[in-house]
This record gives sequence, structure tokens and C-alpha cells, in this order.
Amino acid sequence: MRVGMEEMACLHVTISWSLISCIKAECGGDCTVFDAVAAVLWQCRTRVVISNPDTPAALVISSDMRGLVRAKRGYYGNCVGSQPVEAKSSTVASGDIKDLVKLIRLAKEIIQGMITDGGDETTSACAGVDQQQENPPPRHNTMVVTSLRNLGFDAVDFGRGGPARVMPPLSPAERVPMNVCVMCPPCKGTDGVDVVSLCVKPEHADAFLRELAALHMHMHMLARV
Repeated sequence: MRVGMEEMACLHVTISWSLISCIKAECGGDCTVFDAVAAVLWQCRTRVVISNPDTPAALVISSDMRGLVRAKRGYYGNCVGSQPVEAKSSTVASGDIKDLVKLIRLAKEIIQGMITDGGDETTSACAGVDQQQENPPPRHNTMVVTSLRNLGFDAVDFGRGGPARVMPPLSPAERVPMNVCVMCPPCKGTDGVDVVSLCVKPEHADAFLRELAALHMHMHMLARV
């Protein structure tokens, strides 16, 4: 089956540590860096690309499973699991960021349950969350988030120091089969989590960046209240 490819805007954005700290405080500390950044990207993209409030806006978390399956040290083959999180676009676009973090954390628990519980806890863990549809939502409404931050790429040193930047390989002309954001180890000289985004089309790029800036300002205003 041929997978359709679309041209997406390749954006390099930084989610500041101050914004991440604000979100962690809003969540009472029950929030990781990944949770905070994923929630920001999910909400801002949904605000830009989905106009129908009843349309599902899915987030797919792609996760390294080596630790869960107890892969031997030095094994670098593919060992990846994924879990979708679904909510109506109105919930994602207009809801509190802490509620999105809760959905993301629930999905991460389900990923762990795939191994530790054999998947038996999936149904009960989804209680209270918008029910997953039998048919997945259109690709346009789905965003995939993954991270390169804790894989050790930034610690590699071939004799001339560590890398100035770690980033994923990009497809020619940024034509990709999915809408994806990849969290990367911090670039030297940046203050926050660096993200390579291929999740919006070129015509939506400016609006996406504006939403990121607006959310940053909104969360800092809440922190001052």
C-alpha cells in the first residue's frame, strides 16, 4: 500500500524552560518535561488546523520500549510502541493545559501496561477519556510526538567534543507520511527543549508559531496571578 506524502513546513522551535516550569506548577508537579511539551504542541496545532469543534484531534505518542522489554545493553534495533490519545478538538484547543497533560500521562501508563499487564488494563485505564473510535481519525487530524532527548545521542564524542545539535533525519523537501514533532536534546546556547516540527502545512506555519508564542505569554500571566 502506497503511503501518501504531503509537504509540511519544517520548523525548529524551542519550548522554554520557563513555560515548562509554569505547566509543571499548574499540574502540581505531576508532569514531566515530555508531558508539558507534548501538551503545548498538541494544543497549538489543534487550534490552527482543526476548525470543527466536534472533530477528533488525536495525539499519538511513540515511545522507546527497550527498557520495558528488558532489551540487552547495546541492542539498537527497532523497539517502539505507540499509543493514541483522542479528544474532541474543542477539548484540546480550549481546555486547560493541565487536563491535556493528564490525558498524555494516561496514555503513557497504557504503553507500560502493554508489557507489564499484557494490555489487560487498557480498557479500564481509558475510563473517563473520550472513547477511542474503531476507525482512526484522518491523518490530517493526528499528530505524532516522540523524543530523542534520553537516548544518549548528545553524549557522543568522537574526539572533537559533543554535538552542537542533535536532530532527526529529514525527508527530501520535507515530504512526510505523518504529522510529527520530535523533541531533541538542547542545542548549545538555547534555553529550553528544541523541537523539530513537521506537523503543519506551509500555509499554517505562521499561525502555529503565533499560537506557541501566545500560549507562552498566557501561561506566564497565569503564573503571576
